Amino acid sequence: MDALTWIIAIIIGLILLRIVGKILRVIITVGIAVFLIYLFVELTDGGQIFSASLFPVV
Repeated sequence: MDALTWIIAIIIGLILLRIVGKILRVIITVGIAVFLIYLFVELTDGGQIFSASLFPVV
């Protein structure tokens, strides 16, 4: 492989790394958000305490 091929390969590699990095960041952010929502639902006993405070049972 000559120098030009190496330079092209490195540039393509860097572009791919940036794209993969952005995708991973989105996946991690969504994962944390889903986990926090799940924790909130679990802590409020499946949302029953939350819905009971909104709609008090007579």
